[in-house]
Amino acid sequence: MTDALRAAGFRGEIETDSALRAAMSTDNSVYQITPDLIAAPCDGQDVVRALAALEAPAFADVALTARGGGTGTNGQSLNRGLVLDMRRHMNRVLEINATEGWADVEPGVVLDALNDALRPHGWFFAPETSTSTRCTIGGMVSTDASGKGSRIYGKTSDNILGLEIARPQGLLSSLAPTPD
Repeated sequence: MTDALRAAGFRGEIETDSALRAAMSTDNSVYQITPDLIAAPCDGQDVVRALAALEAPAFADVALTARGGGTGTNGQSLNRGLVLDMRRHMNRVLEINATEGWADVEPGVVLDALNDALRPHGWFFAPETSTSTRCTIGGMVSTDASGKGSRIYGKTSDNILGLEIARPQGLLSSLAPTPD
């Protein structure tokens, strides 16, 4: 799988180290599942490259899991196969538009880091989770996280304007016109 990722142009780190795989085999739950490989994409195009590589018939049975901070309590971020570590590089706040009240972020941004960036503009991203120092926006989206204040400010899905979805064919924005 490592060779296929590199052949597809994947630029991020690819890790097979047993200590890192052991660390990534647990989250904030009682479960433990050791991944075969961990890859840390540099950006959305790297995720597309990984997906394209996994489309080969040889990888039809390989599980793929995107992972942020691993703060879920039900084992959501655990799997065998390939784990994409979104927090290592895809952790940037790309743009803040305080006038319109939105921010463009990568999935590996930790909630507290996003709120630190938003605070000077008078904004915050709701909900307030108990793991805000570690949980990532991508994980919050995938679990539709709620938390303190969610009855007032809504859960994660109530605070999302759009998403960029990685597919083997490229990135697809939910804000763009529907493709043919």
